[in-house]
Amino acid sequence: MKRFLTAAVAVTMIFTVAAGVSAKSNIGLMGVGAKVGYLSIDDIDESAIGFGGVVDLGQLMPRLNLEGEVLYWGKSYDYGWGGDAKFSEIIISALGKYCFPMKGSKMLPYAGGGLGLVLSKFSWDAPAGYSGYVDDSSESETDIGFHLLGGTYYDLSPQMKGFAEFRYTSNGADFWGIFAGFIYNLK
Repeated sequence: MKRFLTAAVAVTMIFTVAAGVSAKSNIGLMGVGAKVGYLSIDDIDESAIGFGGVVDLGQLMPRLNLEGEVLYWGKSYDYGWGGDAKFSEIIISALGKYCFPMKGSKMLPYAGGGLGLVLSKFSWDAPAGYSGYVDDSSESETDIGFHLLGGTYYDLSPQMKGFAEFRYTSNGADFWGIFAGFIYNLK
C-alpha cells in the first residue's frame, strides 16, 4: 500500500507540474469511448482478448494529449496435471500521447506512454494429489504498470474518431497488444 501511495503522489505531481508549465493546456473531459484488443501475455504463454473504456482528457500542451483508460482482460487455461487456472487484470491508466500531424490527412499518428494501477488476480483449482485433497486457492496483487505505445487516430466523423494502436505493457504479467477503438467527442 505504501508503494502505491508513493507512486500515486508522484504521478499526480508530474501531471500537475506538466499542466502548470504550459499556458496552452486545455484539460477537461473532451470525449469518451471504448476499445478492444488482442493480447499476447508473456508470463503465461497465452493470448487473450481485452476490452475497456477510454476518456479523452484534453491536451497538456500542443500535440501532447492526455487520456485515461480502464482495461480488463482474463484468461482461463490448463496448467497441467488436470488443474485449471485463471488469471485476470484490471488496469486503470493515465496515458500521454504525442501526436505527429500530417498535412491534409485524416490520420494523426502518435507515440506515447503512461502509468497504470494494476489489480490482478490468479486462482487455481488442482485435483486431489498426493495429499488426498483438492487444492483451490487464489491470490490478488496490486502493482504499478508501465505502457509504451504507438498508433494513429482517424477522423470517422466530426464528432467521432477511431484509433488503432500497438502497445507493450510491463506490470507483472507483461504483454504485447494490438487495440482498436473509438472516441466520441463531447466538445
